[in-house]
Amino acid sequence: MFRLTKRAAPGNPPANTLRVYYDSTGLGTPAALALQAIDESGNKLMLGHFAILDYRLIDIRVLTSATSFVPTAGTRALWVECVGGGGQGGGAATSSSSASVGTGGGGGGYSAKWLTGAAVKNPTTYAIGAGGSTGGAGAAGQAGGNTTWDTTVIVANGGAGGLVLAAGTSNVAIVPPAVAAAGTGDHAVAGSLATFGYRISGTVLGWSGMGGIGPFGGGGGNMVIATTSNGGAALAGAYGAGGGGAATLSTAATGGAGAAGVIRVWEFA
Repeated sequence: MFRLTKRAAPGNPPANTLRVYYDSTGLGTPAALALQAIDESGNKLMLGHFAILDYRLIDIRVLTSATSFVPTAGTRALWVECVGGGGQGGGAATSSSSASVGTGGGGGGYSAKWLTGAAVKNPTTYAIGAGGSTGGAGAAGQAGGNTTWDTTVIVANGGAGGLVLAAGTSNVAIVPPAVAAAGTGDHAVAGSLATFGYRISGTVLGWSGMGGIGPFGGGGGNMVIATTSNGGAALAGAYGAGGGGAATLSTAATGGAGAAGVIRVWEFA
């Protein structure tokens, strides 16, 4: 065995050599005691801390399907990010000499947590929240599903489904549904709000609501109707985003589908 005494950083060693020492100040902010090495040019290598745990990133994995996670060999810690599924946009009801519009669907929430020790399980069960999509023509949108890690350890709630403004001719707006509540995790954020649908008259103009954005953007766009336009809606474009609302002056239309959630796992050894 050998013994090192705590000391300030030494001078550079001779050419082609390396000096290992127990640094009394260490690197980092704030500095911590560390085992370090210095080469002939003064370059320093931090070999390890004593008072704190050191981790190094070994992989980043994106989960969009399946239900079971097996960590990479040697994993000691995880930073797990979950995004709930986006809500489907609201449909537009059958109209005749009148107009109907839907609001956008809400964006899914975001939750993340740092996991170490026994919380890093092999395997871990997870679920990816589906994007809302089953609301029919002229009906309210389906809510997005919750994305979960280890059942309840991390939960990101799905976005709400969009609402429908009944066919009519008055100048009126329909307010979007409430945002998805913040879920469970070290860092948990509520979902994003969709935009309202608006009707100016039954025969001239109206527009549906845009879907709420997900953590990575991509909410479904709105549908504008004028004179003889038929219904339609835009799909969400990124993980957890809400679908756009439908709008029509005639045939009932279905709201745009929300995007599925996602899990991103940062693995550290």
